[in-house]
Amino acid sequence: MNLCTWNIRGLNKPYKRKELRLFLRKYKVDVMGCLETRVKERKSARIISQVAREWNVCCNYNAHPNGRIWLLWKGNVNVHIIQIDDQFIYYEVQEPNSNFRTTVTMIYVSNDSNQRSQLWRTLIQLGSTIQDCWLLCGDFNNVLYTDDRIGTPVTQGQTQGLQDLLNTLQLTQLKSLGWYYTWCNKQEPDKRVYNRIDWAFGNIDWLQQYGHIEAEFLNPEVSYHSPILIKCSQGHQMRSLHPKPFKYV
Repeated sequence: MNLCTWNIRGLNKPYKRKELRLFLRKYKVDVMGCLETRVKERKSARIISQVAREWNVCCNYNAHPNGRIWLLWKGNVNVHIIQIDDQFIYYEVQEPNSNFRTTVTMIYVSNDSNQRSQLWRTLIQLGSTIQDCWLLCGDFNNVLYTDDRIGTPVTQGQTQGLQDLLNTLQLTQLKSLGWYYTWCNKQEPDKRVYNRIDWAFGNIDWLQQYGHIEAEFLNPEVSYHSPILIKCSQGHQMRSLHPKPFKYV
C-alpha cells in the first residue's frame, strides 16, 4: 500500500488534473492527500471524478470553506475518518490481508502564525490520547532548522513551535529519500527561495513497528511542493531497532 500527500497548489486547471491522474497511476498510490486544491465545493465532485474515478473521498469543506484538504483512497484499503479540522484530517487506515494498520494525521498548516500555533496545541492534545502507531505528514508550512531554507534567513523563533511539538510528542522524522528542499518559489535565480516545509513524522510506536519505511520526496512537477510518497509494502517488513525519538534541547 502506498500513501501520498501533495500540496498540488490548485486543481482547477485541466493540465493539473491530468498531471495528478498520471501521478496516481505511475506511483500506484492507494491513499492520496491533496492539499491546497483551491476547488470550490460545488465543483469538487466533478473534478474528483476526473482525477480519481470510483475512489472514496473525504474533504474538509465543513471545516474550511475552500476545502483545503482532500483525502482520496481506493477500495482496496480500509479508511476510517476520526476527525476533520480546518488544518488536518485524522484517520485510521488498514490494508486488508496484511498486518499494516496506523492512524494518520494529514496536515496542511495555515500560513497565519496564530492558526499555526493553535494547530500545535491541538496536535499535542490529540497526541496525548493516541496509544498506537501514528503518522503525521503533509505541508507543515514551517522549517525545523535554520539550514532548512536558502534565499532568506531563518530565525530561532520560526523553528521553535515545530521543535517544541516534536519534543513534546516525541516524534521523529521518517527516513527520507529524494529532494531535501521540498518547496521552491520558482522565481528568477536572484529571487529564488528554497524551503524544507513538507514533512513526515512518526511517533515511538510507528518507529518501533514501521521504522524501516521511508518517505520519498519526489520532483515537484506542476507544483511548488514535492509530493511525499510512503511505500508501506509488507513484502519486506521487519522490526526496526527502536530508533531514538527526536529530542530538542
